[in-house]
Amino acid sequence: MGDGRYYTYAQFFAVSFLTLLLAGIVMGAVISHYQGFKRGGRLIMVGHMVLGAAAFMRLSAEVVSTQSLALSARQIELFCLMATEGALVYLVGLGSSLPPVLLRTLLLLFVPGLVIFAFFPSLLIEGNTLTSMAFGAGYQVVTGGVILLAMATALRSSRPLGPVLFLAMPAAIHLALAQHGGPAGDISLLFLYPFLLMGFHLFSSELRAYHIGDQAFSNIHNLIDDAVFLCDEKREVVYRNHPARTADFLKKGLPRISRSDPASLIIQGMHPSTRYHIPGFSSQDGRRHIECRTQAVGKEQKDLFIIFSDITHHIEMLDIQEEQRKQLEKVNQKLHQYTLIVFDLEKEKEIGALLNTVTRTQDTFIDRFRERVVALSQTPHEAGFNERLEALIAETRTNLSRIRTLVAQYRRYHDT
Repeated sequence: MGDGRYYTYAQFFAVSFLTLLLAGIVMGAVISHYQGFKRGGRLIMVGHMVLGAAAFMRLSAEVVSTQSLALSARQIELFCLMATEGALVYLVGLGSSLPPVLLRTLLLLFVPGLVIFAFFPSLLIEGNTLTSMAFGAGYQVVTGGVILLAMATALRSSRPLGPVLFLAMPAAIHLALAQHGGPAGDISLLFLYPFLLMGFHLFSSELRAYHIGDQAFSNIHNLIDDAVFLCDEKREVVYRNHPARTADFLKKGLPRISRSDPASLIIQGMHPSTRYHIPGFSSQDGRRHIECRTQAVGKEQKDLFIIFSDITHHIEMLDIQEEQRKQLEKVNQKLHQYTLIVFDLEKEKEIGALLNTVTRTQDTFIDRFRERVVALSQTPHEAGFNERLEALIAETRTNLSRIRTLVAQYRRYHDT
């Protein structure tokens, strides 16, 4: 432009630093988008965008040649920066024991303040030159409030050191240098950006889905004992995890499989088997068993996951259960035989008791019949002889009918 602004060391440093910072903000926003959050995810994305807008406005102010445009860019920068600090304080509060209602109230208090600054920009910047800027009283008050809120939320947080190191302390240093005036305030503001970006990453970690960090996600494949292969549509192996590279039952370094057949990955000496209806492979001696599962993936279901699991111990347990089942069947058969024997014994007891009843009844009847016949033979001429004889005949018929019934029961027990 011919005014010499682009050739100062301070401007070159600021432009380089802000360019790298914008790249870091974009990467942080992309990572946050793919991580997913249980709550506050939209605010985190908006915070990254507003922080990026503030850095872009600062970059624009460094390269424009018109002082009025530079002043407008710096005003927008401070406006976005305060909004970012408010969102960051809210995120710190979400990880603390402060009531959510109080946090929303504090966040809403930033809105009227930002509206006031939009109509009275002199509260943000009192004066601006090509080399330095005088921060307004309103900006300094808001920065002081952010420091106090950060300290208050840190006292109620499970990790109080983070809010102090990444928000309260950098903001306090910047505020002190801003009140002092001169280029030091601008430089301290420049170094406040990376702390805010790191603060977003740190304070949002507890809001991630399942509260799992990046390193834990990247190491999950090492925690899996199964050997996992991923093949593309040409059946070239595009990924294999650590167990797939070290398992002794798999071929090493095989670049592709033939005809989507997992058997091409298995070493010699293993043959296909379906023990207990589990598809896989077994060794010749039957001491090693490998389960094999396949799953088509991708939009057109042309890619293929192949998963091998060592189920030797599982098969051994199933063999033990099968042996126990056979033993239980044998015991059950013996119990059934014992039941039949006990039933026969009980039946014999009932038959014996019935036979005793028949014999005892018959003996009793014969004795009584003999006695009454003898008595009648001694008084053949007495009155009522015929009536007593008929009664004896009737009673004899009744007793004979009873004996026939008992004999019929005895024959039914013996199935004769």
